[in-house]
Amino acid sequence: MSGKVKVSIVRVKDFDNPYEAVKEAVRLAGGFEETVKSKPYVTVKPNLVRIPKFIRSGQPVPKGCITSIQVLEAVVKLLKEYTSKIGIIESDSMLGTAEEAYEKYGVLALAGKYGLELINSTREELVDCEVPNPNFYVAVKGLEWLPSPEREIYSSEYTLRLPRKYLDSVRISVPSMKTQVDPYSAITFSVKNMFGVLPEVKKYLKFHEKVQWGDKKYDTGINVGRALLDLCQVAPPDYAIIDG
Repeated sequence: MSGKVKVSIVRVKDFDNPYEAVKEAVRLAGGFEETVKSKPYVTVKPNLVRIPKFIRSGQPVPKGCITSIQVLEAVVKLLKEYTSKIGIIESDSMLGTAEEAYEKYGVLALAGKYGLELINSTREELVDCEVPNPNFYVAVKGLEWLPSPEREIYSSEYTLRLPRKYLDSVRISVPSMKTQVDPYSAITFSVKNMFGVLPEVKKYLKFHEKVQWGDKKYDTGINVGRALLDLCQVAPPDYAIIDG
């Protein structure tokens, strides 16, 4: 996405069947046929966050924490009008694998219904990406001054690596609109959702840090923002449909 972006907001009248609302929102925003057809493959990134207390208790995740399967299905149905080559993408985390999330949140069944590919970015072929103006990751070609083995260790830890399939695709973000508790952001939309594309399993440990804010300590996630700036320099979402 570049330049001015046209945005539309449409109220969903039937939560269990949001297809018409999603279709109307895309139409009002100028459509996405040209975007979808610009490459032979489309990757869709829903929000499938794993929340510890619900994993431990076995309780269902409350509405709004993840992208609803109804909205995700509506997006898939709309995409199917223009292409048959669609993949859903997610990565492993410390709380479980992408495959477990797909099964838990109904995406596995959705993939079977519509012939979708389920992509685990942690297990895909990865490409070392050169970030033009890095905020968190490093410029891969700028480490020659470091002695070995420090160079290899630093490069391995701070090189932006992304799935080749994701880089070569039309990238559609389908997030859930959520509030945040850290002092740096109030709500998150499409860009934060792409954090789940990063293949590192220990993302939480790598990108989060605690700061004192008054009498409380907050998980700032400030390095999440820096990493997302780098990710969006290299491979930003081409289109976003937000489950709000």
